[in-house]
Amino acid sequence: MNIICEYIKYFAKAKGRHHIHSPFVFDLIDVCFSQKVAEKDKKILAQYTSLLYNDKNKYEFDSFGAGSKRKQTHIQIKNFAKIARSKGKYWELLYKISKHYKPKRILELGTNFGFGSLAISLGNSLGEIDTIEGSKTLYEINTKNSTTLPNHKINFHHTTFDRFFENQTEIKYDLIFIDGDHTSKQLFKHLEKSLKHTHNDTIIIIDDIRWSTDMLQAWKQIILDKRFHLTIDLFKLGIVLLKQNKEKEHFILHY
Repeated sequence: MNIICEYIKYFAKAKGRHHIHSPFVFDLIDVCFSQKVAEKDKKILAQYTSLLYNDKNKYEFDSFGAGSKRKQTHIQIKNFAKIARSKGKYWELLYKISKHYKPKRILELGTNFGFGSLAISLGNSLGEIDTIEGSKTLYEINTKNSTTLPNHKINFHHTTFDRFFENQTEIKYDLIFIDGDHTSKQLFKHLEKSLKHTHNDTIIIIDDIRWSTDMLQAWKQIILDKRFHLTIDLFKLGIVLLKQNKEKEHFILHY
């Protein structure tokens, strides 16, 4: 997929706040997007990033998730972390959504180096996060580094997504961030299982919707799915809401 061409098409279709009539989406643009990252939280991010970037040890990775661009099994953390970390504005978006909507229970499918869970936790330190990682090495690194975040409720789980869902029968999450295997087959499977743990106001965020042609086609199918009454395209991320009894709407927004 030509990502530049995709961005041009996205940019041409994207709308700003003056073309929005949906109350939720207008609030998202006008209030949520306007949230600021607190200086103390910027310092925590900088310290956490520095901790990873200065780690010169080499580790053996047992799992990278489907679609990974990193093929080596031994790699220095500092190099892997630079690839894994989301661009600043998307890290800030997770932070802003968490700060504005204040989710109490959060599920993250795909911890990686913990930048996503850190953003969500800094945005709302009262929220409790379950973050799932299949790589034992990443799990151990994150567990060790989490000691620098003593006031945050981040529960690291070393397991597969399927096994995690098998053991979760009653929990309903307010925010679900899907950032795992980057294939349409796995995305549909994990999204389907996630739906059993949602309520009417759950916010689902899907990362890397333009990772590949396969992922983009999956996103287009999700847009058409009648169970999702509100879908929002932010180029890299997609937001999905159930919002039962609401008119089905789709928005492409500038971010």
